[in-house]
Amino acid sequence: EGAMQIIKECVRRIYLNQVELSGYVVTKSLTCEPSEYTNPQAHANLVERMRARDPGSAPQVGDRVSYVIVNRGTLMSDSAEDPLEVIDKGLSVDRTYYIENQLRGPVERIFTPPFGEEGVRSIFGGDHTRKTVSKPPPKSSPMAGFFAVQKRCSECRSPCGSAAMCETCVARKGGSDVVGAEQRAQAREAHDAAKLAFDTVYASCQRCQHTTGPVHCFQRDCVQLYERKEKEVKYQRAVQGLRDIEDLA
Repeated sequence: EGAMQIIKECVRRIYLNQVELSGYVVTKSLTCEPSEYTNPQAHANLVERMRARDPGSAPQVGDRVSYVIVNRGTLMSDSAEDPLEVIDKGLSVDRTYYIENQLRGPVERIFTPPFGEEGVRSIFGGDHTRKTVSKPPPKSSPMAGFFAVQKRCSECRSPCGSAAMCETCVARKGGSDVVGAEQRAQAREAHDAAKLAFDTVYASCQRCQHTTGPVHCFQRDCVQLYERKEKEVKYQRAVQGLRDIEDLA
C-alpha cells in the first residue's frame, strides 16, 4: 500500500506539472550516423536538428544523447528535444507520453500480481489525476497566436488586466497599501526560495568541478546540468518579478 501511494503521488505531481525537467530527461547512445538508422529514432532525429543549429556542440557517434519528449503534435520520432532548448524556449513536456510509455508498463508488471488490474487502474485514474496544470504554448509556437495569456487576480482568479489583484479584492483586503506590502513580501519570499534552490544546485556543481568559482560544465549526459539551468531561469524570473513589484511601489 505504501509503494502504491508513492506511485500515485508521482502521477499526481506529473499532472500538476510539479516534476523538474531533469526528471523527464532520457539518454540514448548514438551508435551510428543518424542517416544510417533503419527506422526513425527520436534521438537520431534530434541530433540532425542540433547539428543544423550548432554543428560544433552537437553530439557525435559514440556520444550519449539527452532528450525530452515535448508536445509537438508530430511523429514521436520528431518530438524529442534538447533539454536546454526546452528550458530556453519554454516548451511543454508531453506528460501523457511519460505516463503511458515510461511509467505504466513497469508499474503494471510490478503491481498487477499483488493488487490486480483494478488496483493498477486506481493508480492512473482517480481523484489524484482529475486536476491538471498546463502552461500556454511558447511564443515561438504556431499555436501561440490562438491563445491569449490573461492575467488573473491572485485571490479570486478573475481577470484583472495588468494588475496582480482585482479592485474588489484590493478593497476587501484593506486597500492598495496593504496589498502592496503583501505582494512585496510574497515576491521577496519567492525570490529567496528561488535563490536558495539555484545556489544549492550550483554549489553541488562546484563540488563536482572541484572549484569555488564559476561553473563552466556543459556535460549533456548529466541531468544536473539541466537542473542547474532550470533553477537559473526560475531565479532570473523571480528577480524580475521582485524588481517589477518594487518599481510599482
